[in-house]
Amino acid sequence: MVSYALYWGVGNYLVLAHQVRFAEDAGYSSLFSVSIFALFGVALFLGQSCGFLSDRLGREIVGTLAAALSIAALVALGAVRDASAPWLLYVYSACFGLGGGLFTPTIHAGAADIFGGPHFGTVSGLLLTGMGAGAVFGPWLGGCIYDGSGTYLPAFILCSVCIGLSCLTFWIAAPRKGAQATR
Repeated sequence: MVSYALYWGVGNYLVLAHQVRFAEDAGYSSLFSVSIFALFGVALFLGQSCGFLSDRLGREIVGTLAAALSIAALVALGAVRDASAPWLLYVYSACFGLGGGLFTPTIHAGAADIFGGPHFGTVSGLLLTGMGAGAVFGPWLGGCIYDGSGTYLPAFILCSVCIGLSCLTFWIAAPRKGAQATR
């Protein structure tokens, strides 16, 4: 639950709530800024469609790939200073969407490996509760950080840390051990 809350709740929703405004503040048009959000949606769908990779490569490996893609996206977003490098926003949107898309099925499959059985519905509900709590807190926190510092960079750094911690907690939870015990 902590992993999902950190990844999606704080790590992603903080950025998603502020990404269009960030791009507009950097000098991009509203239409271009919104189109970046649309590209994120397409990449998210593609990432979710590749959730089967966690069956083949392992939950922790794919979770790490998802985290690496998301952190790379945040580095690209943090490098945006003005409207002179739109490719950075494309990199951000594609990587952030793919990372987020890969993480969702992987975390649920990992939870099933560890907590499979008649109580998996409860576990899945707790995962979504953790995400929801982070989704409420993340955007608010991003606004507070921006209001206090005048920049989104500290918020993007926080998101990278949350996503990294999410990956770490996923490795600690060790879905591979739960899957091995089930066999």
